[in-house]
Amino acid sequence: MFKWFRGSSSKPRHTDVILATSAEKWAALPALVAAQPSTSVYGWFDATLAQAETVLADSGVRVQHGREFVAASAHGQHIVLLEHYPLCVR
Repeated sequence: MFKWFRGSSSKPRHTDVILATSAEKWAALPALVAAQPSTSVYGWFDATLAQAETVLADSGVRVQHGREFVAASAHGQHIVLLEHYPLCVR
């Protein structure tokens, strides 16, 4: 009758891929992007963004700053986050 306690089938599916070294990250990035036709890549630091643009130069994928992420526009997209959000702890 009511579906209050059933799981929602509209939840996004996600897979975490955690790589131990920078070399592994940059080697795996082209394959992660090639695996999905609609991929968005986000990073936080200028050096990371520049390196990602170099690695993905031939893929046509735009590398964006984390501040540009808008959840509403990410529907149906494959999202690749290059690093964690930089938190300031004092």
